[in-house]
Amino acid sequence: FSAGACCCRATEQMDGVGEVTAFLTKLGLEQCVQAVVHNGFYTSMEALRGATYEELVDSGVRPGHAKLMLSELSNAGLSTAPLSVSSDPAGGEVAAFLRSVGLEACQGSLDGAGYSSVDALSRATLNELVGVGLKPVHARLI
Repeated sequence: FSAGACCCRATEQMDGVGEVTAFLTKLGLEQCVQAVVHNGFYTSMEALRGATYEELVDSGVRPGHAKLMLSELSNAGLSTAPLSVSSDPAGGEVAAFLRSVGLEACQGSLDGAGYSSVDALSRATLNELVGVGLKPVHARLI
């Protein structure tokens, strides 16, 4: 054991934490750094890539934010964890989708703007969703 090895290891960990922090900040989820890094011990992007939805939620990440993280990792070809979205036809497809990503509170804004199908939501731009009252981080998830 040498003092030099200790310093290099700490620098590597800081670099990993910096990468995770930058990733979360890019998504507008800087408020999740505490839960992801300190509660979940995801101190590198490599560790975060292996995270599951359940592990992130258990670490204190809100369900919708966990889905967004996994979706972004998956879109970039970085995730090794599956992302699933359940549906409940009885409650309507938009309501079921919003429940699956923890965004039930957005239902009123989307209904008021006429988004009555998941297909319509998939065609909406980020600016359009923000324009109807959604927070940018929530609009990105949709």
